[in-house]
Amino acid sequence: MYQSALILIYPLLRPTRAVRWFALVTLVLLVTLMLLLGSQPEIEKAIPNPPWDKLAHLIVFGGYGTLAWITVKGASQIQPVMIVGLMNDPFSPPLI
Repeated sequence: MYQSALILIYPLLRPTRAVRWFALVTLVLLVTLMLLLGSQPEIEKAIPNPPWDKLAHLIVFGGYGTLAWITVKGASQIQPVMIVGLMNDPFSPPLI
């Protein structure tokens, strides 16, 4: 049982160059789609009501963090956090 789970996870723990490139391209495409679709009028109707919006936020940005972590070979823990932190509402106006 443990061996089969390890076989599935190992490519993510020690990603090959192809897996890293795939993760990077997927990350860039998903973030671009999020920014483009998020700027559409009436997008508020597609966002779930609380508390489900927090769950959606956790899933989306957790996925971004996982893709960023795979992209940096899983060697660093701070780089993916910085990447996802910079993606999180970078175009929002500052609160006054």
